[in-house]
Amino acid sequence: MTKDKSKLRRNWVEQAVNLALHGHWEEAITANENILALFHDDADAHNRLGKAYTELGRYAAARDAY
Repeated sequence: MTKDKSKLRRNWVEQAVNLALHGHWEEAITANENILALFHDDADAHNRLGKAYTELGRYAAARDAY
């Protein structure tokens, strides 16, 4: 992984976590989807995505994310 991709990933992870902590679930979904677009196997991003969908009551999407 290049240094730039690693830095981008860290920034998106920080953003995704902060959005979730503040209950901004739609934005958290977008942040985690951005991570997964580049890092398909990121288990933490899948977990955060599932949590965000669960918080919004979108259970089928949450199941798919998990």
